Amino acid sequence: MKTFLMIVLTTLFASASFGQAPVTLPETLQGTMEAMGDNLKLIGIQFANPVLKDSSVNAASNLVILTVHAQTKVPTLVTEMDPEVQAGMIAKYKSMISQTSIVSVKLLAALQAGQNDLVPALLTELKALRKDGHLEFTEE
Repeated sequence: MKTFLMIVLTTLFASASFGQAPVTLPETLQGTMEAMGDNLKLIGIQFANPVLKDSSVNAASNLVILTVHAQTKVPTLVTEMDPEVQAGMIAKYKSMISQTSIVSVKLLAALQAGQNDLVPALLTELKALRKDGHLEFTEE
């Protein structure tokens, strides 16, 4: 956890140091998830283009920040559950979003290092986590 926190803090510092506009943190979980999805889509579209490397790194940095922010939220579906079920579901959500943060940090590191061969597998893993999260924590 310390390593993860250091990577997030380094990401935040690097963003500020190089003039990257900091990501605006949405107030709601839905807004946060939408912003995460937007950054994920952007990375998927442009990561292979070397001219857009900085933009891809910026989007991945934003994704990391947003996943950390999402850890401070609780899905509406969970808040409406009975208290005896709620604690377990909050723990499950926190675990899932923490895993998403870890994979996002790996994605950022790969993009920063120019290891684009790792990006497709990491994007696939993030998309699977997103799908699992939506199945578990959103109402149909």
